[in-house]
Amino acid sequence: MPWCTNCRSEYIKEITTCSTPGCNNAPLVDELPPDPEIIEVYAAADALEAQHIAGLLRDAQIEVAIADHGDYVFPTPASDGSGVRIAVVATAAQKARELIESARTDEVISTDGGFLNG
Repeated sequence: MPWCTNCRSEYIKEITTCSTPGCNNAPLVDELPPDPEIIEVYAAADALEAQHIAGLLRDAQIEVAIADHGDYVFPTPASDGSGVRIAVVATAAQKARELIESARTDEVISTDGGFLNG
């Protein structure tokens, strides 16, 4: 079955382009590429700072996700209470760390957070 690489929708084999809004009739492929590796790079001081950091990274064209590990009613091993973390695609991790460090140095964000995974 063919797939859209943008939205990852599956189609019947007679269809050759994606009809999902926003995919702009992207051509379909026979096999999807693997999902990119996502890693957490920074533990923010709080949710507001995490949103600010996410904005800085998005301005630099880095896709970012925020994971709040401390906001769970029923704690799980993943919810270790370590707060709000910033995650990016592994290939953008070094650039993200550099931008965050620059923001810390320039006092755009606090130094209360900390770097993760390297």
